[in-house]
Amino acid sequence: MNESSTFTADEMDDFITDMHGGTLMPTNSSKSLDNIRQQIKMLEIEPRQPHTYDVWNHWLARKASHPELFAVAMVVLSAPSDQASVERAFSALGLVLTSHRTGMTDAHLEDTLLVKLNQTIVDNIMPMLYPWKDFK
Repeated sequence: MNESSTFTADEMDDFITDMHGGTLMPTNSSKSLDNIRQQIKMLEIEPRQPHTYDVWNHWLARKASHPELFAVAMVVLSAPSDQASVERAFSALGLVLTSHRTGMTDAHLEDTLLVKLNQTIVDNIMPMLYPWKDFK
């Protein structure tokens, strides 16, 4: 390979990105990176919060001041932090889909599991939807 055909690291990154159908980084990417670094430094000087602190509302309040970090936080906070919810869903499926209920349609099974897995929410919503006290 002669000297005139060698690529710089940036040119190689651009070539590979273009070859695989990606989009090239905007020319102001270093400015964006500096902005993210500045946002992180601003967070580092904030006092530590107790474990009971509402992280969701923390990021909602900082949506305008930390837009890039807000986007990352929404992705991170939307993922379950453990497998307990998945295990609970499989356990509920085993309780709902018994040998006597094998003819249940997929839609009915999904609706039944939705109610079973969100029982506390359903209990709070039902009194608002129907005037149960009027039927007593």
